[in-house]
Amino acid sequence: MTTTPDGLFQSAMADIDLIINSCNTRADSLPNGQPKLKLLRVLGKMNRAKQEFYAEVFFVACFGMLKSGKSTLVNLLCGHPNASPTGQGIDTTLRPCLILKRDHEGIAIYYPAADTDDSSQLKECFDMVVSHLKGLTPESDLTNAAGIGVLKKQCELSPKDIHKALCGPPITPREPLITVVSVSTPMAFGDDVALLDLPGLDSTISDWTRHGWYHWILQRCDFLLLAQSTLAPLNLPAEQVLKEILEKSKQPPVWLIHNTIEAKHWVDPVVTRDLATTQKQDARKHVAARVGRTSIPATDCNLGKAFDATFETGFPQELRDQLMSESGFVDLKTALRADLGANRGRIVKENSMKELLRVTKDGGEEIKALIADLHAQFQENVAFTAKLDSSTGILRGTDYRLAIATVEGELTDGFEASGRAHQVALASQKNQLDHSLDMKLTGEEFNNRVQKHIESILGVNGNCPLIDGMWTAHINVLLPSANQKISDVETRGFDQIKESLATHPFVAQRVMRHFLSSKFKLDRTEFPPPPTVTPKQLKEKVFGIPLWKKEFDANATSHARTSLNLDITTAVTTYWQQAAVNLSQHVLTRKMDERLTDLLKKLEECVAEEKLTIQQNQQELEAQMATLRELNTEVDRVLTHAGSLLHRIN
Repeated sequence: MTTTPDGLFQSAMADIDLIINSCNTRADSLPNGQPKLKLLRVLGKMNRAKQEFYAEVFFVACFGMLKSGKSTLVNLLCGHPNASPTGQGIDTTLRPCLILKRDHEGIAIYYPAADTDDSSQLKECFDMVVSHLKGLTPESDLTNAAGIGVLKKQCELSPKDIHKALCGPPITPREPLITVVSVSTPMAFGDDVALLDLPGLDSTISDWTRHGWYHWILQRCDFLLLAQSTLAPLNLPAEQVLKEILEKSKQPPVWLIHNTIEAKHWVDPVVTRDLATTQKQDARKHVAARVGRTSIPATDCNLGKAFDATFETGFPQELRDQLMSESGFVDLKTALRADLGANRGRIVKENSMKELLRVTKDGGEEIKALIADLHAQFQENVAFTAKLDSSTGILRGTDYRLAIATVEGELTDGFEASGRAHQVALASQKNQLDHSLDMKLTGEEFNNRVQKHIESILGVNGNCPLIDGMWTAHINVLLPSANQKISDVETRGFDQIKESLATHPFVAQRVMRHFLSSKFKLDRTEFPPPPTVTPKQLKEKVFGIPLWKKEFDANATSHARTSLNLDITTAVTTYWQQAAVNLSQHVLTRKMDERLTDLLKKLEECVAEEKLTIQQNQQELEAQMATLRELNTEVDRVLTHAGSLLHRIN
């Protein structure tokens, strides 16, 4: 196998292509849902990173200490005095600014179309914008970035507008993702090279550690210019920030630009040069260590003199030439142009491969997290299946007996109250009978009189209007109370089932729909009429208490007649009490058994249906986890192999 850099790149790219194709195939095999969407997002990031090899625009970022001359350097390299704001003693550039060569000058501010704090969505929006600016995607793609879209605000390029865009509060509804300045002047490194001006590393306003997009920007840059000055050398806090951002970047080539500021005119020039040399060497050493190199290129330049020589048109040409010669800017520009001209192709390949491997590694981590999510969902389904099984036990535990006992007590109390009221009525009838009875009546006549009295109470042939009326009245009073009590008992059981299934509200809703659609309700027809009974049956078959004698003694005392009437009263009252118990035991208990059987049947059918759905879902989850585990194994293998190839190239 070839060991040339190109051959190693091709081998690494072949590995990456295998992963991308494998992601495509496996994404197609997944059902529609979050796992598929997340895998497609991973695939989209990898495809975007792969496109970096074919970018039309080369990004050069200029960053460094506050007031190190970054913006001055950017303006010099793009040949425009107002491409980036400059000023003395103030923190001018507060947000990133990308300068591009275009036919028409202007400012374009890209910002998210919707409010969101989701860093992953903002990162996708930012990547979409940068891919568009690098010539990899059309502007129409920005409307679909991360599902929230990107909007663009445009204005003229003027000192006032550039200051408003970069130095003050946002002029867009939301903090910009990036501000793009288009200039018509020739760019120092070619019109296909964009310059990026960033806030100072030690800026307290534009806090690099707080705003994630600074790291996102450097991940997409191909070449770094680190600026420091005699008055603003690299310090410890800035070095720590530099360490963090370089570790998170693809570690592209770095040039150190030392801006020589001749502020102390009274100091010996030799001392000033020695100080500048020491500062430059210290910075080279620290930065080289951060990027894993033994050394980095470094160049001195007096950017202030170069700026005046370039843009101060009021100066005599001779003075401008002298300032430019003393500045060293021409040598700086020539050296950078030569480096980029000779190494740009290699730099793009190395940077793009680093970025692609980083994105692939991040994708592998996302796949692992997705597998963990699916496994957690699988375990949640197992636990929920157990809850479904327990729901029938909850329903079986519904205490209908308490409701039945309460209703039975109300029935008994009601009939006893009716019995007492009836006793009063019987006592009144007895008194009337006592007064009307003639003690000279024969036994047969007396028996006939008593027979009529009993019939007035019980009715002829057991048709007792008094009993029937009281029975109906009490049943009508009982029904609402009985239905409410039984409904309360069922509701408590239903609430326990609903609470048990709360982790799956849609399933709980489907289960509860069966219960809510069939509320328990007793109606009048559920209660049988009181049994028909004749006086003889009441005597001989029901209670067996003597009501009268076949041959009654006509000379019976008033006490005997009183006892006779009281026996009748006791018999009727006892009959009502027994009827209440029979009603409770035979009607209510039977109805509750039927109700519980019906509810259990519906619940078991619903549980079986839901368990079947969960079982199918479990099978899908297992298949998805198996697919993703295979893909994750391939990603790990490719990262190891491609990483070793890239190490050999470097």
